[in-house]
Amino acid sequence: MPIEEKDSYSDEELAQLDLAELFEGGIRTEEGRMRGDLQGVGSVAAAVQLEAAGVRPDEVGRAVQALRAGASLGGVDRQCTRSGATAL
Repeated sequence: MPIEEKDSYSDEELAQLDLAELFEGGIRTEEGRMRGDLQGVGSVAAAVQLEAAGVRPDEVGRAVQALRAGASLGGVDRQCTRSGATAL
């Protein structure tokens, strides 16, 4: 489900949002700032989906560190899978 401008989403709707599509454009703007759509609905949807997948907070932290270091999302997926995380 694509992300639309809404005032509120249920947990069920957040679980269905297409995060791969959301992250396709990277996490920063051309100016190097965090994208606004990742700071609101996108971040809550990611949290709901990660929790449902059984991903531990420390695994999320490692993935964020890898992304900040320039890893591709595919590389982060492989890193988390090796650590025992469920791939998203």
